[in-house]
Amino acid sequence: MEDLKGRLAVSVMGRDQGKAYVVVEIIDEFFVKVCDGTNKSLSAPKRKHKKHLAVNMALEQLTMDWTDDKQGDDRIRYYLKCHEKEV
Repeated sequence: MEDLKGRLAVSVMGRDQGKAYVVVEIIDEFFVKVCDGTNKSLSAPKRKHKKHLAVNMALEQLTMDWTDDKQGDDRIRYYLKCHEKEV
């Protein structure tokens, strides 16, 4: 399984179609947890099927301490804002 943790992903299906997220956890071979730092924070990430996401493997991977919620959400928001043109 490829390393998706910390990658930029865009939702391609569902109500949140077109929304950018960062993959924060790999649950199993089908599902991941994603967050955007505002509506879906590190303390309550969204569970999403991998086939409903378009993951951008060309961008650098976000590396951080995934346990710190407040600073983590700030870093995720900053990362998404810096890469909003790639979405």
